[in-house]
Amino acid sequence: MVKSSHQYYVAPDEASESVNFESSEKEQQGVLEQYKARPIAQKPVLEHVSLLEFATGWNWRGKQYTKRGSKGAKPFVVNIWPCYSPDRDEPELYKKYCYAKMILHHLFVNNPKVSLLKHYLDWNAAYQIDCIDQGHGLIANYMQ
Repeated sequence: MVKSSHQYYVAPDEASESVNFESSEKEQQGVLEQYKARPIAQKPVLEHVSLLEFATGWNWRGKQYTKRGSKGAKPFVVNIWPCYSPDRDEPELYKKYCYAKMILHHLFVNNPKVSLLKHYLDWNAAYQIDCIDQGHGLIANYMQ
């Protein structure tokens, strides 16, 4: 995700550019990396926040994480990119769709493969069993 003044763009494999003012160097840090590095020990509420909730409702500056809305701020708008189609006839695209759904809507710490893929053979099976079979209708239709 890349932060702009009012919205984020989601691309799980992309990083955004930021400046480290202490070293005067540019750093690459995407929202996925920020989410994985969230300080759960210092702020336990972050353990129960999905990547999408994190992107829409949290601010961070360095190691400071704050929830949006305390002063009336609205949630950030999130544009999902790339927007994968849930077309089962296109196996590679459907696998990416399932992966995107899982990391956006399910809690994980550090490594989504360990936390979300669990013992499933692939992302399609994980999405089918942990989302569709559980009746997460709103989640299943979010990116369509």
